[in-house]
Amino acid sequence: MKADLVLINSKIVTMDPNESIAEAVAVKYGRVVKVGKTKDVKPLVGDETRVIDLKGRTVVPGLIDSHCHMMSVGAGRKLYVDLSEEAGVHSIADLVARLRERAERTSKGGWVHGYQEDDSKLAEKRHPTRWELDDASKEHPIILSTVGGHFSMANSYAFKQAGVTKDTPDPVGGKFDRDSTGELTGGLHEKAIDMVLPEASSQPTREMARDGAREILQECASMGLTCVYDTVERSQMRAALDVKNSGGLPIRVRMDISIDLFPELNKLGIYQGLGDDWLAIRGLKFFFDGAISARTAAVTEEYLNKPGFYGVMATTREIATKTIMDAYAEGYRISSHANGDAAIAMYLDIMEEAQRKYPRKDPRNRDIHCTVITPELVKRIKK
Repeated sequence: MKADLVLINSKIVTMDPNESIAEAVAVKYGRVVKVGKTKDVKPLVGDETRVIDLKGRTVVPGLIDSHCHMMSVGAGRKLYVDLSEEAGVHSIADLVARLRERAERTSKGGWVHGYQEDDSKLAEKRHPTRWELDDASKEHPIILSTVGGHFSMANSYAFKQAGVTKDTPDPVGGKFDRDSTGELTGGLHEKAIDMVLPEASSQPTREMARDGAREILQECASMGLTCVYDTVERSQMRAALDVKNSGGLPIRVRMDISIDLFPELNKLGIYQGLGDDWLAIRGLKFFFDGAISARTAAVTEEYLNKPGFYGVMATTREIATKTIMDAYAEGYRISSHANGDAAIAMYLDIMEEAQRKYPRKDPRNRDIHCTVITPELVKRIKK
């Protein structure tokens, strides 16, 4: 057998138990078949083998991102106004100016979307209010999302169009920011955005989603990533397939699909394992709480800068239990978003019950983020 690819004269980090460093590696059909000294690997070199002399350079295993939103961010680059520091936004005035520029190129009444807003990078060290967003346009609904994706802001037009007023109660799994009089100030925590933003208003075209996915995955490859676990819904799933079917994916993609799609997937008998080495389904994504960056992770101790505030649960125990149990009974893995210790504890309560009712030898369920953790929770996770 001759190798397809051989790397020689290198410092190869093997990651074996002895943390040994090898000189050469041989690859066949995309799999490592030999690691060792250059003289041990050279016999695998044939007439058609590609040989790369690295002249002492270091080789490390490919990096895997265990949780990301590459497909949606890729599409967002095509669709939304970039409000990041890297795009030149350093103040609320900069942010408003960029939104105003987009509004001037958008038909009256059309949505203006901004993303990657980061209050910690703004001179004011805070998010804009709805009245400040009104300075960008009073004739367009405007919505912004933050870098963490768990907090958004809307202008007055967006609230009015949605029929949301100071008398509108907070939704289950969400919260509106208000001033001391109860007036809406523009902030939308977690699922509160669903009451303001119509789903169709933020959907990219199929071409946008495909091209955005291809570009961001190529960028990932250039940084050394070889595989990503991406959270996806319909448009992101199709984008990944479109890239794969029109020239190939530059890196491997594993999909955690929104649990909202469970009924449709289950009717078709589709669950983890469907796909191939390059693109495959893994788990179902369920949200328990928010994010630390947005100060919405559900915790058991109040936030230092918000007395009496313990974050935002994105669900109830009853909803979470039924949704997860229904999916687990059919053999699905659960990839849950649980940041705060209160959310993590609820997730573990439900998964412990799920394992008792529907035991598996190798369940591979996971808690994405698992940020605020205690020794007791670690013990439960180990079990």
